[in-house]
Amino acid sequence: MNIQAKLIVFMAAMLLVLLVVTVGIGTRVINTIIYRLNTELLSLKLAMQVEKIETVVKILEESGATGIAEYVRQAQTEMLQKLQEQIAAQTEQYYIITGKEHQSLLHPKTGQDLNISDDVLKEMFETTSGATNFRQEGVIYFTVYQYLETWDWLIGVSLPQTTMFQQRHVYFMAVSFFSLLVFIGVFVLAYVIGKKSIVTPLATLVNVTKAIAAGHFDQSFQFSQHDEIGQLADAIHRMAQQLHQNFEQIEAQFDTIQRDIVERKRAEEALRESEEFLHNIVENIPNMIFVKEARELRFVRLNKAGETLLGYSRQELLGKSDHDFFPKHEADFFTKYDRDVLDHKTLRDIPEEFILTKNHGERILHTKKIPILDKNGNPAYLLGISEDITERKRAEEKLEQFFSVNLDLLCIADIEGNFIKVNKAWESILGYSTSELEHRKFLEFVHPEDMDSTLKAMSQLGAKEQVLNFVNRYRCMDGSYRFIEWRSQPSGSLIYAAARDITDRRQMEESLRKSEEKMRSIFRIAPTGIGVVSNRVLLDVNSRICEMTGYAKEELIGQSARVLYPTQEDFEFVGKEKYKQIAQKGSGAVETRWQKKDGSIIDILLASTPIDLTDLSRGVTFTVLDITDRKRAEEEIRSLNAELEQRVRDRTAELETANQELQSFAYVVSHDLKAPLRAINRLVKWLVEDYAGVFDAKGSEMVELLIGRVKRMDDLINGILDYSRIGRMAVHAEPIELQHVLPDVIDSLAPPPNIQISIVSALPVIFGDIVRIQQVFANLLGNAVKFMDKSQGIITIRCEDAGADWQFSVADNGPGIDPKYHEKIFQIFQTLHSRDEVESTGVGLAIVKKIVEFYGGKVWVESQTGKGSTFFFTFPKSGERP
Repeated sequence: MNIQAKLIVFMAAMLLVLLVVTVGIGTRVINTIIYRLNTELLSLKLAMQVEKIETVVKILEESGATGIAEYVRQAQTEMLQKLQEQIAAQTEQYYIITGKEHQSLLHPKTGQDLNISDDVLKEMFETTSGATNFRQEGVIYFTVYQYLETWDWLIGVSLPQTTMFQQRHVYFMAVSFFSLLVFIGVFVLAYVIGKKSIVTPLATLVNVTKAIAAGHFDQSFQFSQHDEIGQLADAIHRMAQQLHQNFEQIEAQFDTIQRDIVERKRAEEALRESEEFLHNIVENIPNMIFVKEARELRFVRLNKAGETLLGYSRQELLGKSDHDFFPKHEADFFTKYDRDVLDHKTLRDIPEEFILTKNHGERILHTKKIPILDKNGNPAYLLGISEDITERKRAEEKLEQFFSVNLDLLCIADIEGNFIKVNKAWESILGYSTSELEHRKFLEFVHPEDMDSTLKAMSQLGAKEQVLNFVNRYRCMDGSYRFIEWRSQPSGSLIYAAARDITDRRQMEESLRKSEEKMRSIFRIAPTGIGVVSNRVLLDVNSRICEMTGYAKEELIGQSARVLYPTQEDFEFVGKEKYKQIAQKGSGAVETRWQKKDGSIIDILLASTPIDLTDLSRGVTFTVLDITDRKRAEEEIRSLNAELEQRVRDRTAELETANQELQSFAYVVSHDLKAPLRAINRLVKWLVEDYAGVFDAKGSEMVELLIGRVKRMDDLINGILDYSRIGRMAVHAEPIELQHVLPDVIDSLAPPPNIQISIVSALPVIFGDIVRIQQVFANLLGNAVKFMDKSQGIITIRCEDAGADWQFSVADNGPGIDPKYHEKIFQIFQTLHSRDEVESTGVGLAIVKKIVEFYGGKVWVESQTGKGSTFFFTFPKSGERP
């Protein structure tokens, strides 16, 4: 039985008298009061639950769990609809209004719609909750409402005032007295019944709903009554169970969502850190890194190193192409390679490319260009990495220059034993070209006996150790071997080495070693005394000194040299004279005397040479020659020389007398011989002039023969006189310009037209007697002309520098001379042809030889029969006789 029925039964039993009067008003009043209380309480409780659910929905939506949020909203809507139906089933007239569309929900019984004005609704929305009255079509409605801000819902309950207080005025006066009694009775009865049936259950429900609103869904309560309060309690109980179940599901899903959010945030943080790390690497890498889009090759990314290198900021470059900044030929070059990389979808390594930068001029780059493909495999971007190798290239050029001009052997090899680069010096040492050596294993050239030591040195280099002053032998192209001394330094996988050919030094050292051994042998067995002295203390002596002095070696070593001198004066004289000569010319030689162990005296020649001229304290080597016998021989020689000199003086006087007599004889003979020749010559001329017509052919021939014989005899006498004068007559030396003298000599000879005489080199100025020099050239040229047997004769005069002498030559293309006569032709009166064939005295070349030798020169001929002749003679540059 519901509350309304209970009250009616109670009042009927208790107030039978007032039942007719108060039944309508009382029932309406009580119903209205209960209605308002129940409705307001329900609205408040419902609003609290809705706000709680709305808070959960917000959290779900913010965390991205929109599905769960929608599910909660749907559950909320269903719950409100059920609650509305339950309340509507117990109430005669009420309306629940939603605020978004200002739509009134219809009463399920009447189907009528309550049109509330906008002003009333606006007031309700602004005040959010409370009670109000409004008039519609002359009817006053009493309304209780609650505004849910999150969902924008307005929940309200309305009743017409006439319904609530119908017949109020009619019964007011009649029942006023009874109302007081009823009020007192009702109050007492309501207090007793209400406390038990309404207040206590409602208080319990309030506490329960507060606990549920606080999130404590595990509330346990039971009501035995089946009225509206019992139904409300049952609904709240089911709602609490449903909320508890939904909240557990929401908490589980919320935990999952929260874990997902945490994981996603961690992943996003890791991604952000990775991107920042990569950005820092790209920004701080020393090489230029750039990215271009594949379509128009415009810059989309450039690092800090690129800005520094190019001289342009990112703002200037990004969105631009190469043609916007660089010369056309450079931009075309870059674009060509960019397109090639993108078209072939492959990396390209460009060892060198030149680029004109804004601040650093032209630079050389080593660039690698890489295509970046999209998910379909098509080029999307071009990645470029450029290293500025300008300084390295300049260093390589300097290294190349250093390699090419260095006299030492320079090379770069790898740790596996291959030549990478060698310089030109290797070609002159080994005979191989650089191309034949590079990229070959250097062990191929090592002498087999040096292979083990070379491999050991390579192991040291492989362990990153220096190898200094290592020597091995390398095979040359001709098969011989050269000693090479190495200084090597490993660096990474390469070996840098400098070497020298020490073959000559090795040979010298070997020669020196052998020489030292030989000198030691000589020192031991030399017939000459040899020793070493320092500060005039004997350090070492050989056996010959011991033989010469009679001392044992042990008796002399460590002793002062004074022990060998007979007097202190001799000892001091040798010291002063020896060191004086050493100071002047680096060595000294002194003749002195030594005293033998037995007291006898010997004459010696002491020669001394310091071991180090700059430091005499290191010692002096000396040699000792026993000249006692030589001194005696010299004394005898001096006596013999004195006697011989006297004999020479006597003999010279005799020779001078004989020479004078010979000269007088030569003049006398020439005068006595020329007188009859002149008479014969005059007689023949008379005969020719007076009796030329009388002579027949034979007579004319005999006369010509006679004239020729007379001329020959005259030339012979003149030649003898000239020959005899050489060396005896005073000579006047003067500078002779042969360049001017020889043309006069040639003109005086008047060579025939078929013979050409030419001077084919510059002629010097010499010092001598011009007449004799003219005679030398005249005799040589005259013979060449006289004996020429060719239709076109060629005679050449040449001069060459021969050190201290000038070497002259007169060459012809005549008949030549058999080598067996090369000495004979320079002897007086010797001819190769009969005088009847070629007129000659046989004195000309003898005169040439004597004049040349008079000046300290020599004369000779080089010739073969039929191949012409070349006469050579030398003449001292000084022009002085030796």
